[in-house]
Amino acid sequence: METSEMLDLGFSNALLYSALRLSVVFTLRDGSSASGSGTGFVVENGGAGYFLATARHVVDPRLAIPKHVGAQLHEVGVSGWNHLAEEEEHWIEFVPVAAPIFPAAGDLDIAVIPLSPLATASTFTGALPLHWIRREMLASEGEFGADVRAGDFIASPGYASLPGVTSDRPVLLTGLIAADPRHPVTVERAAGDARAVLYQSLSRSGLSGAPVFATQRGLSLGGGLKGPPHRPLRLIGVNTGSFRDAQEQPLQFSYFTRSCDLLDLLDSCAPG
Repeated sequence: METSEMLDLGFSNALLYSALRLSVVFTLRDGSSASGSGTGFVVENGGAGYFLATARHVVDPRLAIPKHVGAQLHEVGVSGWNHLAEEEEHWIEFVPVAAPIFPAAGDLDIAVIPLSPLATASTFTGALPLHWIRREMLASEGEFGADVRAGDFIASPGYASLPGVTSDRPVLLTGLIAADPRHPVTVERAAGDARAVLYQSLSRSGLSGAPVFATQRGLSLGGGLKGPPHRPLRLIGVNTGSFRDAQEQPLQFSYFTRSCDLLDLLDSCAPG
C-alpha cells in the first residue's frame, strides 16, 4: 500500500471550497455603518431546505460590535468559488434576505440563515454540488467521545486575514482536538461567555464561522481485510474563536461550538 494512501485523511479541494466568505454590514443608530467579515458554509437540512451556518458573533451586532448599542444587521454578502471541476470554476455571490436564527441558549456562538427559496436561484443552484454539506455529515452528540475524541486531527477551511497576503481563496487551518469533546468548557469573553470545545491550533480573524471537520481515521477495508476501526470524515463544529493573553498576543489554542448544537438549531427551524 502506498504511503499516501495510508495517510489519506479524507479531505479534498471540494471541502476546502465548501467555505464561503461573509461580508457583513451593520447600521448604527446615527445612520452610519460598520463592517465585519467571517466564514460560513451551507447545510442541507432535509425538507427544511438550505441554511447558511456561521458564528453568531459574525452576524449579531450585540456580539460583533457591542459598544454600538442599538446597531442593526443590514446585510450579509456571501461569496466563494464554485469549483465543480479542476478546469471549470467561477465566482459566486448572493445576499440572503432572511434574518439570522440564534439558539435559545446565549452561550452557543452559532447562527443559521435560511436560504430557501434562494436555493432555487440559478446562481446558487450551480454551486450546490460543491457548497452544501449534507445534514448526515454532522456529528451527533452521541458520536462525541465514541467516534470523535481528544487527539483527533481537525481541518477547518476559511477566509483568514493574513498580513501581507492578498487572496480571494480559502485557506486550511489544521490541528488537534485538545480536550474531551464530550464536556465543552466555558470560554469567558467580553462579548459573552461561550460553551465550546478546545482545539490546538491558531485561529485568525476572518475564520470565525468556518466549518470544523474531524478528518478520516483508519481505512475502509473490504474483501475480508482487517485494520484499525474506520471513521469517515465528519463535520464536528463551527469555529468560534481563539485565545489571547493579557497583551493580546495569540495563544496556540482555539475553540469550536459542537455540531450537535448546530443540529439542535437546525431542528428548531424545521416546519411544523
